[in-house]
Amino acid sequence: MEGRVLFIGGIPRDSPAEGAAAAIRRLCPQATHVALKDPHRGWALAAFRGTAAAGEAAAALGAAAAAGLPELGAALT
Repeated sequence: MEGRVLFIGGIPRDSPAEGAAAAIRRLCPQATHVALKDPHRGWALAAFRGTAAAGEAAAALGAAAAAGLPELGAALT
């Protein structure tokens, strides 16, 4: 079985880790795991079962970042 891990940076350091993880899961429902340390230092890791799922997630995260991350909304505050 092939898997992929995405490094997700740019998470505001003052956002709660639980809220950030929930927001990432909403943007990337195909993720099998989302890991943030607490304090998370602005980054997370998300695991996927395959290359296609990771590619879809990267596209969703890229689109959200280009739009100023409105999808993350209150989860990151």
